[in-house]
Amino acid sequence: MVGKEMEYSVLSRNCEHFVTDLRYGKARSLQVETIKTDLNKYLGNAAWTALTCSVMKKPLPNTSDSLKGQETSH
Repeated sequence: MVGKEMEYSVLSRNCEHFVTDLRYGKARSLQVETIKTDLNKYLGNAAWTALTCSVMKKPLPNTSDSLKGQETSH
């Protein structure tokens, strides 16, 4: 890895991911896992999706496609 250029992502390839991969053989970030759990708990999955897309500069998924075929109960 010496001299190798690595991609960086605050959500999937940050320094905590790098160190845990070196030390334990599995890249993970408890900080990212905690914020994801908290956002899902308090704001729902849409908040995590919006954060991920904004940080990674990807467009939000088309939610109307995921709602097709679902019926609402009254």
